[in-house]
Amino acid sequence: MTDTAANPLVVQRHDSTQWYTGLGLVEDVADTVSGIESGSWIDSTIGGVATSMDALATVLDPLGSLVSWGVGWLLEHVTPLSDALDWLAGDPDQIDAYASTWRNVAKQSTDAAADLQAAISSQLSEWEGASARAYRAHMSGQVRAMEGIARAAGGIASLVEGAGLLVALVRELVRDLIADFVSVLAVRLPLWLAETGATLGLATPLVISQVSSLVAKWAARIGRLISALISSMRRLVPLLRRLGDLIDELNGLLRRAARADPVSPADGATPGGRPAASGDPDLDSMGRRSDWEDPSAHPQTPPPPDANLPAGDPVYHRPNSTAIGYDSATMRNFDAVAPIPGHHDVVVHGERTGLFRPGLVGADGADHPANFTHPQQVADAIRANPHYDGGPVRLVSCHTGTVAPEAGVPPAAQQVADALGVPVTAPTDAVGVDRYGPVGQTPMIRGDGEWKTFYPNGGR
Repeated sequence: MTDTAANPLVVQRHDSTQWYTGLGLVEDVADTVSGIESGSWIDSTIGGVATSMDALATVLDPLGSLVSWGVGWLLEHVTPLSDALDWLAGDPDQIDAYASTWRNVAKQSTDAAADLQAAISSQLSEWEGASARAYRAHMSGQVRAMEGIARAAGGIASLVEGAGLLVALVRELVRDLIADFVSVLAVRLPLWLAETGATLGLATPLVISQVSSLVAKWAARIGRLISALISSMRRLVPLLRRLGDLIDELNGLLRRAARADPVSPADGATPGGRPAASGDPDLDSMGRRSDWEDPSAHPQTPPPPDANLPAGDPVYHRPNSTAIGYDSATMRNFDAVAPIPGHHDVVVHGERTGLFRPGLVGADGADHPANFTHPQQVADAIRANPHYDGGPVRLVSCHTGTVAPEAGVPPAAQQVADALGVPVTAPTDAVGVDRYGPVGQTPMIRGDGEWKTFYPNGGR
């Protein structure tokens, strides 16, 4: 059973690495767009979207047939149903125009990124050395930013289109419900009139009450659909805002790249431990795993670890630090971070969600994310380092000092502090060293991030 390729029952490894893996802002764009395209924002009461937006245009109102009955008193009692149909009217051509505009933006950004990448590949093939590497990294950052903008623009197009199709579906459902109402009324109204001896043109209060009750029943059904539609749209609003913010950040990255020295080894990095610019392509950030252009430049064969997490992630021990996971960014920070007297450094990747996620080198030589890791396991890995003396800890791990009450759990750094019983200092944003800098660097925090110290059980 060693020849897995010949066994039809064996599922072969599928490489889930995408072009955006580990690219920070661009990865956020991809996650947000995936959330839009998955339809997870749609209320389960509705369950999907329409196949076209034709229903948004003027459609046949099923209540119009009541006019032919010549029953004037009836029309005023069914207006809640006709009003609902009117509320859901729209202009499908304009919605399509908005979506197409954003798809044009996406295409232009994609084409510009492809042209720039082709120019880098064709014109710089013979240039070597540190300046060449710095320039390629600088330009590649711009390519990726353009790709991120393209993905975000495509996401907005999908959002506009999806919202239009959802409204169209709800309008179709409402129209069908009204048609059902008319069918039921056509059967019951003559019976109600006959029971009271009234004529079609003059109804008794009892008949009017029965009609009103029937209208209320159908209006409640329609109301549930409209409430579900409103709920779905509310879920879309933060996704749209997030995409807009990400596009602004990526545009800012491009503006900074245009002003920076493209062959400076520390392109945009700020020395001395001050925050680095957001999106800095040369910050070997402990929240990203695919920073280098050439996969062959990544470490290919990890050294034997000193220990392993329960999930198998390698752990490395040094007198003043512990590293969890193995990839180029982890090892670069493990090697280059200058220790703080009296503190033990822990180098491990942190996600924007504030979770620990060690990195690894894949079969392709590129950096990839591994397993999410609980703070208790990080604390256990620190204790297992024979050099750790039980003192304060500094986490060189992105976002692990982020306080997000909506997450419902304490920050990762707080949980490590509680587990170890010692103060733990952690960054509120991306953190890392200049990839081209020397050994002994003070780790830099991106943007407006800062170091925060957490004490056991929230004390001081």
